[in-house]
Amino acid sequence: MLDKYQVSFSMMGKNINLLIFHYDDMTLIKEIYHMLEKFDLRFSVNRDNFELMIVNKNSGIKPIKVNTDLYQLVNMR
Repeated sequence: MLDKYQVSFSMMGKNINLLIFHYDDMTLIKEIYHMLEKFDLRFSVNRDNFELMIVNKNSGIKPIKVNTDLYQLVNMR
């Protein structure tokens, strides 16, 4: 039987409500939280000195070299 796991937290300038039905304990919730935390640290537009914000601030001014994962994210169509 699947167990219900639910957690709420603030990240990326948003309130996130995560609800999962899974066999495991809180392991999956923790993995997802850490993945989102990594995204928040890499792609946040809410923090001045993070990679995506640096790109935004320099838009139309000068090119900025970015990591491959950020390039792939913003280049999605």
